[in-house]
Amino acid sequence: MFHKTKQLNWRKLSSKLPNMTFILGARCSDGVVLVGDTRFTIDYGIDWIYDYKIFGNYDGILIGFAGIRGTFELFQLNIMNFVKTQEKNKITIEKFILEASDITQKLSVKRGKHYDILLAVSGVIRGEGSSILYYISPDGEIITINGYKAIGTGEPYASFFLKKFWNKEMNMEQTAELGYFIIKYIERFGLNRTVGLDNKPPLDQPTIWLIPDNNVDCRVIDQQYLETIKLKIIKRLDKFEKNLPNIFE
Repeated sequence: MFHKTKQLNWRKLSSKLPNMTFILGARCSDGVVLVGDTRFTIDYGIDWIYDYKIFGNYDGILIGFAGIRGTFELFQLNIMNFVKTQEKNKITIEKFILEASDITQKLSVKRGKHYDILLAVSGVIRGEGSSILYYISPDGEIITINGYKAIGTGEPYASFFLKKFWNKEMNMEQTAELGYFIIKYIERFGLNRTVGLDNKPPLDQPTIWLIPDNNVDCRVIDQQYLETIKLKIIKRLDKFEKNLPNIFE
């Protein structure tokens, strides 16, 4: 009885928790990009740790996760177990995506609807050249994203900048820079405590994966290049903050 009550309390609490994080995915002119912050919320939303939120690279597949740390790890373990128990040459892209959807739906029922997923697939692995981006909802719905999709608590703050500055002609690196700007913008103005970066390397930079068209090699943007972007972003934020008092003059 105690265990059942505890489980019900967890479901009730977890169903009210927001999808804590910020992950941006976009179908760009030259491929798909995934951008994620590194702050994980723990202890029912009252504390946090830092780690990577984009994982996988199972033969050209990458997954970005928005939600609490415990459910993230459960999802990871389920996916890893699925891959290990299948014969490698029998795991099709379609089968992998359906399994990710099924795991998501089952975890949502068991632990409450408080996470969702962006899943990127290399075009070469698909056999069609162009990489593709999917959104998997807590209910297990699979939606193809032909533009951009942001998930997590950072999404409302990102919406303005994405609507204003993003377009389909932008390449992966341009979109990555915009995603990095959004994370630093949320941090700078203290808009949401569940989104952020660590204060020491390497998790003081967002995780950015590029999944180019017609290329099997997904690649993460290196720290040196991210540092260059960071300096540009800080200058933009300084300029933005300096001009804010003049808006209502």
